[in-house]
This record gives sequence, structure tokens and C-alpha cells, in this order.
Amino acid sequence: MRRSRDRVLDDILSCQAKHQVYFSTSNCPYANLAIEQSLLENSPGDSTVLLMYVNKPCVVIGRNQNPWLEVHLRRLEALRQLSPSTDPTRYALVRRRSGGGAVVHDRGNLNYSVIYPASEFRRDKYAELVASSLRKLGVASARVNERHDIVIDNNRRPGGFQQGAVHQPTSGPLKVSGSAYKLTKGRALHHGTCLLHSHLGRISRLLHSPGRAYIKARGVESVRSAIGNVMVGHDAFRAAVVKEFGLMHGLRDFDLESILAAQHLISGPGWAGGLIPDYAADTDGIFWEGAQKLKDPAWIYQQTPEFEVNSIPSDEDTPPLRFGPFLQDSETSISIKVQHGTIQHARISSSADPHVAERQARSTNEQLSGRVLHEITDFEPYLVGLSDPSLVGLSGSSPAGLSDHGLNPASQNALGSRLNYLFGIGHYGGRRHHRSALLTKVDDPDDEVEEEEEGKGEEEGEDEEEGEEQEEEEVDLAKDLDEEDK
Repeated sequence: MRRSRDRVLDDILSCQAKHQVYFSTSNCPYANLAIEQSLLENSPGDSTVLLMYVNKPCVVIGRNQNPWLEVHLRRLEALRQLSPSTDPTRYALVRRRSGGGAVVHDRGNLNYSVIYPASEFRRDKYAELVASSLRKLGVASARVNERHDIVIDNNRRPGGFQQGAVHQPTSGPLKVSGSAYKLTKGRALHHGTCLLHSHLGRISRLLHSPGRAYIKARGVESVRSAIGNVMVGHDAFRAAVVKEFGLMHGLRDFDLESILAAQHLISGPGWAGGLIPDYAADTDGIFWEGAQKLKDPAWIYQQTPEFEVNSIPSDEDTPPLRFGPFLQDSETSISIKVQHGTIQHARISSSADPHVAERQARSTNEQLSGRVLHEITDFEPYLVGLSDPSLVGLSGSSPAGLSDHGLNPASQNALGSRLNYLFGIGHYGGRRHHRSALLTKVDDPDDEVEEEEEGKGEEEGEDEEEGEEQEEEEVDLAKDLDEEDK
């Protein structure tokens, strides 16, 4: 059995056909990106390879992107913890090797990759192929825009696509497919995802980082676009793209059904194709090493270009960061510089007295400098230098829980919680939740958020606005869990 498994994979990697078509049966994002990379490295230099696959729910960021800027990390972690599945790769954060922006994958979209000679590279070449496939499936307005995205008109109609947007309201076109590219010596990779019937609300919520307004980053920042579904089935979309691929390259005897049914590599005049088995990235699989590299936290987080976090945003339209009732917003300051996922410098202070503020800043820098950001599970222990021993035991009765010397414990907790929130650290809403309890928060995914009377306010060190913010997040999380059950 082992020999036949290896033969299938060896045949794929040693295939010399000029045109190749593969369908991965794995839903693991790490495995599929590893397969893609291996085909890029091993396929003949003059060949054109089409790979198609569907991933389980996950967030994929570009090679040079910042996960703290692009992704609501705490929401993603909560979905992973509360999902009924025990699969650790479900709701994973994945960094691909190509550029481009952040995307959310789920069973409602289909991913396509084309690997071909770099001399033939043109950004729109295969985007046009996919757009043409959609038009032949009845999505008449599908077209490639100036950003090389595939968009459709924003008009709901019977039997048409489901309307949805990251920014509402919108009257412009809806993006249904985005692309990323990678050029190596002699070879080009173009991969994209098409929204067939994805959970659009979950995409918006997962790609909305709470720290976005306060992060100034290098690297590639995603461009926000209104999005929509084309409401085409997986099988129909896959068949249409493969047919269009065959027409583009003049392939004969190109039988999709035979490719899907084959237990081994099959071929025709100038082409070969087959299924890539889901065990391909298992411990003894050919693509295992590549998948393990993509899972490495150092690759996921420490590949991040340099960035800074400040409580005073650079955008004049964004208000300064609020810290709750135990801290004076005007006197509390945060400035953290991070390079390759490691804190290089930190200045955090909460006193109006410049001498005390400087002492606090030095202390927090000593505590945080050199720490790997994604390994921090709670910021509060690193803020001990902000507190004065004489304040221990106070309950925050002073106007903002402050004195000329520093923070009281309640204020330290509030500041730590705010930092945790910005960086996506900790349990959702500051505490663990049971799946069943969260699901009671939503009956209709489109219901308005209702204000909860318990669990907010000064009893938990939150002001009214922060309590409403937390409740809205919890209802959004409940929506995502509810959608997963459907």
C-alpha cells in the first residue's frame, strides 16, 4: 500500500507533460500551499500547471503582511477553541509564500493556482480565464478590473449571486476573486480564490483588526473591497475553469470526469492530470516538510516587517485610544516598536508627572524589550513598573485610579486588558465562553446587537462603551459559530 501511495505522488512530481491539471483532495491549507510550492519547484520549465483545491476555514496572509494589522486574532482563536472540530488546523492563521493581501478561506470558496513560464507572465492572463468561466456559467457581469481582481455588478436578482460587503453601504461592483503572484527564476505562480457561497459576514469580521487604527506598519497592507458571492456550485465552477483551460491551450481528449475518477495519473495528447491524495502532507508524505515549514510560528509571526503601535493614531479622523474609567486617556501613552515579531522598544506610561512617566517608560521597556510578541499571553504582568507599592490594596477611588506615583492594581489591569485587546491576546471578552452559551446570543444572523445588562460596566473595570463593544463582539462570534453549524 505504501508503494502505491508513493508512486502516485512520485508520478505527479516527475510528470513531464506540457499541460497538467490536478485537484487536491486535502482541505488542509498548509498541505495545499506546500503542494503548490512543490509543483512550482519541480514542474518542467516549459509546462503550465493548474491546481484546484478547497480549504477548511482559515485566514491566509501574504508573505510581507502583518497579522496584528490584518486579522482579528482573538476572534480567530476563539473560533478555533469553540469549533466542534478537534482539528488544530481549523481556523488556522497561515502565511503564504507569495505576496498580496489577506483572505479568508472556507468551504464556500474554491482556490485555483496556475504555474507557468515566467516569460509568459501577465497578471490578467488567468484572471481573464476565470472571469470567462463565470460568464459562461451565467454570471454575465464578471470581469477583471484595473486591480486585477474579478468583480461583478452589485444587484441582487433571483437565481443570482448573494450580495454582501465588507463596507456597507456600497453601490459599486463587488469583488468575488482576488489574486496573488510569485515569480521565481523561469517560473510564475498566479493563485486566487473565488467566492462561490462563502460566509461574507465572517470574512469581514475576521479581517477587521481592533488595533488597525493604532498600528503604523511597513510591508503590504490589504486593500479593503466590497465583496460578494457568485452563487455557483463547486463542481460547476471547477468544470468550467478546466474546460476554459483546455480551450486556451488547445488540448484534445481532455476528460474532466476521467481525471476526477482516476486513482493514478492519466494523460492525453500534451496533457496529464489526476487527484492529489489527502495523505500527501502526512508525516510520511512527500509534501510534509513543506507543510511543517508553513506551520512554524517563526514563519507565521516573525516574518512580519517592522511596525509601531501608538495610542495616538496617525489618522486625524481616528480618536486616541480609550483606556476605561481607571485611567486618564490624556495622560496614558503607549508606544511599542516591533521588528520581525520581536519587541525592540516599548514606552508605556500613565502619569502626568514627566519624571514619573519617564520611570514608568524605562520600566516597561526593560520588561518588554526583546520579548517575542506572539509568545506573550498577557500584558499585565509586564506592567508592574507602572504601579507604586503604596497603592496596593486601593480600589480605584481616586478620579482615575492614579496618584503622582503610578497606577493602582485596577488601573494596571485595565491597561493590560487594553493592550491584550489590541494585539489579539486572551480569551474573548476577557473570559472563556461555552459554545452553547454563545449560540443563545443569536437567533437570526442579521439580528441587531442587543445590549446585555450583565457582564459590563464598572464591576468588570469597563465603561459603558467598552461593555457594548464586548457584547457586540460576542454576538458576532456567535454568528460565526451559528453559520458553521449550517
